[in-house]
Amino acid sequence: MQSLKRKEKADELIRGMAKDTLIWYPFEKGKKALCVDSDNYYMEELLREKGLEVTTICVEKMLENDFLDTANRMYDYVVGIEVIECCSEPVKLLCNMRKALKVNGRLLLGTENRLGLRYFCGDYDHLSGEIFDGVENYHRTNLQERSSMDKRSYSAVEIENFLSEAKLENFKRYSIFPNLHYPQMLLAKDYFPKENLELRIIPRYEHKESVFLREEYLYGQFVENKTLHEFANAYLFECINELNADKAEFAKALQVTLSADRGKERGLATIIRDDEKVEKRALFAEGISHIHALMEHDEDLKSHGIPIVAAKLVNDTYVMPFVNAGTAQLHLQKLLTKNKEAFIHEIDVFREYILKSSESVETVDEMMPEEQCYRRAYIDLVPLNAFYIEGKYLFYDQEFYMENYPINVVVMRMVDLIYRGHPELEKILPREFFLERYGLLKNRDQLMHYSAKFMVWLRNLDTLKAFRAATEQDTETLNANRLAMNYSAGEYKRLFVDIFDGLENRKLILFGSGKYAYKFIELFGDEYEIKMLLDNNAEHWGKLVEGIRIAAPTELNEIDAEQYKIIICMKNFVPVLKQLNEMGVKHYGIYTLEFERPREELLKRRRINYLGYDGAQKKYHIGYVAGVFDLFHIGHLNLLRRAKEQCDYLIVGVVSDEGVRKNKHTEPFIHFEERLEMVRACKYVDEAVKIPLLYCDTADAYRKFRFDVQFSGSDYEHSAAWLNKQAFLRSRGSEMVFFPYTESTSSTKIKGLIDRKLM
Repeated sequence: MQSLKRKEKADELIRGMAKDTLIWYPFEKGKKALCVDSDNYYMEELLREKGLEVTTICVEKMLENDFLDTANRMYDYVVGIEVIECCSEPVKLLCNMRKALKVNGRLLLGTENRLGLRYFCGDYDHLSGEIFDGVENYHRTNLQERSSMDKRSYSAVEIENFLSEAKLENFKRYSIFPNLHYPQMLLAKDYFPKENLELRIIPRYEHKESVFLREEYLYGQFVENKTLHEFANAYLFECINELNADKAEFAKALQVTLSADRGKERGLATIIRDDEKVEKRALFAEGISHIHALMEHDEDLKSHGIPIVAAKLVNDTYVMPFVNAGTAQLHLQKLLTKNKEAFIHEIDVFREYILKSSESVETVDEMMPEEQCYRRAYIDLVPLNAFYIEGKYLFYDQEFYMENYPINVVVMRMVDLIYRGHPELEKILPREFFLERYGLLKNRDQLMHYSAKFMVWLRNLDTLKAFRAATEQDTETLNANRLAMNYSAGEYKRLFVDIFDGLENRKLILFGSGKYAYKFIELFGDEYEIKMLLDNNAEHWGKLVEGIRIAAPTELNEIDAEQYKIIICMKNFVPVLKQLNEMGVKHYGIYTLEFERPREELLKRRRINYLGYDGAQKKYHIGYVAGVFDLFHIGHLNLLRRAKEQCDYLIVGVVSDEGVRKNKHTEPFIHFEERLEMVRACKYVDEAVKIPLLYCDTADAYRKFRFDVQFSGSDYEHSAAWLNKQAFLRSRGSEMVFFPYTESTSSTKIKGLIDRKLM
C-alpha cells in the first residue's frame, strides 16, 4: 500500500513537471484556447486549470479546411507542444494555427531543437531513435525519405523561417533547459543569467546509456561565449497575431526558473521580468502560504543584521527589484583563481553572516552532541543565494529554515557548493582547509548526511527515484563511454569487454585491492580462481582480501608472462597500464564497475538451445529470478514454472544467509547450501547461483548474466525500487516481468504457523 501511494505521488509530481513549459504563463481567465494535441494530454489539463475555455484538436484535423471554416479567428490562444515535429507540412500547420487566432491572439509553440546540447552529449534523437541523427540534419536518411518524414526536429533558425512563411513574424523566443517535457529554466533569447547553471539545471535524457559528455559543465562556457541559446535543448515561441491592430505586448519574462518537483506546497516559479522586477509565484494554490512565509523569513533575517533584497507581497506574489549582479558563488570561485588569501578572508566573512543569522539554543543533536544548534538555521544562506555587490553580500530566496538545527550543516553547504563541480579549485586550495579551519572534520559525514537529507525532502528525491534513474545521467556509464572514445574498437573490446579471454589456460591475477577488486571477487570469484592481488602500496603486502593474498608487483618477475593474465581493478588504471607495459606484461584487461559481460560468451558457455525443452519457441532466451527460497513452497514453484515457460535458460539467484540477515533482518530457517541445492534440483531451473552480499542488485546481476528478462512476484510491481530496476533493464533492451503473487501461501505465513505451533 505504501509503495502504491509513493507511485501515485511520483505520478502527480511528474505530471506537474510536464506542465512547467506554460504553467508560469500569464493566461487570462475565461478566454478561449485551442489545444493542438500530439498526445500531450497534460497541456489540455493545464489550460483548464488556468480557467480557460478549451477545445482540443489533433494535428491531422488542424490541417483540414472544413475545421478552419468554423474556427476562423475564434481563439485567444492556440497552444501546440511538440506538434511541429509530427507534421510533414509545418508551414501549413502554422498558417492554420494563425487563422484560428483572434486579432492579437497568441500562438504558444513548444518544440525540440535538433541541435540541442543533449544530442551533442550523446542522447539519441528522440524521434528517429538514432544517435546524432538530428545533429546531422538526418543526413543518413535519403532525400526521398527526408521529403516525406512526418517526425523530425528542427533548429531555431528553421522554425523561425517557418513562422515567417506563415506570416507569424511577430514572436518572442525562449530557450528551455533541460528539455521540453521537464523544464527547469526558460531564458528569453539573448538573455544570459549571472549564476551557476550547473547547480540549477539537472540534465535529462531518453537514452542516458549513450551519453558521454557532462552537459551541465557546458552551460557556464556557453554563457561566457554567448552561444547558449543556439544549443538549447528546446524552445518556446510566443507569437502574436497582428492584423491591423495596435501592437500587443509579449510576456515580460526574461528568465523563468521552475520547481514543480518540490510538490504542490513548495513548487514555485521565479520570473525575472524585463521591467526590472522579479516575481515569485506559487505554481499551485497549495503553495500560496509558502509565498507569504518568505516575507516573514526576510523580516527575521533582517532583524539579525542579514542584508536581504527588499521585497513586498502583491496579490499573493512575492515581488523584489531585479539586481544586476552576479551571485556570490561566481564571485568566490573567480576570486580563488586570482587571490587565495582574499578568498579565505571572504569565506570567513560569509561564515560570520551564517553564524549571526539566528540565536543558538540548548538543543542537543543526538548524532552530534557537541555541535551548536540554532533556533532557525536558514539552510539556503549560501553563496548560491546571495549577490556580491561592491564588496558586500546581499541575500535572497531564503525560503526554508530548520528549527533547532546544527548550524554547521549550513557552513558545510557553503563550502561544498563553492567547490562542487570545480575540481580545479581543489588544486589551488583543498576544501579540507576550511573543514579543518571551521572544525567540520570530526562530524563531516553526519553534516553531509543532514544536507543530503534536506535535498531529498525538498526535491522529493526518494519519491522520484525511478524517474530519476530513468532520465538522469549516471557517472559510471558516462565515464565508461568516454573511455571507449580513447581507444579503437578493437582495443576497447580487448581491454574492457573480452577481459576473460585466455583464462582457460592462464592464471588470473588482479591488480588492485580496493573497491573495484572487491566487487570483482564478489561477482566473479565463484567462476574464476584468483591466484593473488597486486598492489603498489607496500603497507598492503601480505594482507588478505576474501582469503586472497596481496603481493608486490615485482612477484610477476618470477612467473612466465604466458602463464598469467592480469585484470586491472582500479579507477585510475592509466599509470598501471604504463607500469605493466614497462614490465613486459603481455596479457591484461581492465575491469570497470560498469562492466557487462559479452553476451556471446554467455551463450557459448551455456550452449543455450533457442527451442525450449518442449520444442516451442520461447519469448525470451535468458531469464533471471532472485530470491531467498526459504521453506520452499508452491508459490516458489509457480514462479519458477511460469518463468521457465517464457525463457530458454533460467538462472536463479539465491540470497546467502548473510544477505538474509542484512536485508531481511531475520534468520533463515534453512541454511544457504541446502536452499541452493533445493532450487538447483527443480526441473525448471537451469542454473542456480549465489547472490553476492554487497553487489546484489539487479544491475549487478544483469552485468554478470546479460539476461533478457528478470521475473518477480506482483507484490513488487508498484514498488519504486523495483520500478527503478525495470527502468535500468529497459534502457539496455532487457525487461522486467511480474507474475501474480500466490496469495494462499508464503514463507512468512509458514514461519508464522511454525512459530505458533512451537509456542
